[in-house]
Parts: sequence; structure tokens; C-alpha cells
Amino acid sequence: MPDEKEEELDLWFPGNTVNLESGEKLAIPKLTWGRENKCLRIILRVFKNTPELKGLRLESVTADMLLSILPALLDSALVEVNEFLEILLAKDVKWIEDNLALEDVVKLILPFVRRSLSKITALLPKAVEEEEATSVSQT
Repeated sequence: MPDEKEEELDLWFPGNTVNLESGEKLAIPKLTWGRENKCLRIILRVFKNTPELKGLRLESVTADMLLSILPALLDSALVEVNEFLEILLAKDVKWIEDNLALEDVVKLILPFVRRSLSKITALLPKAVEEEEATSVSQT
């Protein structure tokens, strides 16, 4: 039976794979907390440092929207995009640059960003409630 992390990954990438533009099927390795944390930090850094992304509602980002801001994003964040993919896929940058097309990059980044934001948004109220309950019980 798959564990919770594998089930969550399957929500991002059905079957834990992505069909590449080349026709190949790319297996996505299990996402550990350490790798997920690094990926989240990269995404947050890109959003902070890319003016075109300011005010963008992450939960409503579509592939079309991402494609429209992609030129600015690649101009300002190419290193971060490669770093993100290197961590997510556990592949080196040379492999990423030699094997992925732009469409593949979008297919890999967008589900991660949307799912991560949804997860954080869902967990935040629960964490606040638990913190408030703990504070009340200690007084």
C-alpha cells in the first residue's frame, strides 16, 4: 500500500510519471520533506524576485498564464528553474537542459506550485486553531 507522500505525489503527477514532449515517460522520485522544502524555498525566492509574479494568485495559475509570463521568468530565474528541477527530479542540470522541452518544464513546475499552495492554505487554519487551543488551555 502506498504511503501518504506517494499518494500526494500521485496527485501532482498521476502514476508518479510525466509524459515528456519527446514521447518518453519520466519517473518522478518520491518527494521527501527535505527536497520539498528546498523546492518551496526556490519557488518563493522566484516569486519574491520576479516583478511579473507580484500579486499573482498562485492557486489560480493556469498553464496559459504561466506561459505568458514565462519569458520574464526565464530571464530572471533560469538558474532557479534549473535548481528546482534538479531537486524535484534528482537529475543534474545537464540532463535537464538536454532532455526537457519548455512544455515539460511547465508540466513539472505548475502542479508543484499549485499543490503546495493548496496544501499550505489548508494546513494554516488548522495550525492556528491548534495554537489557539494550546494557548487557551495553558491559561
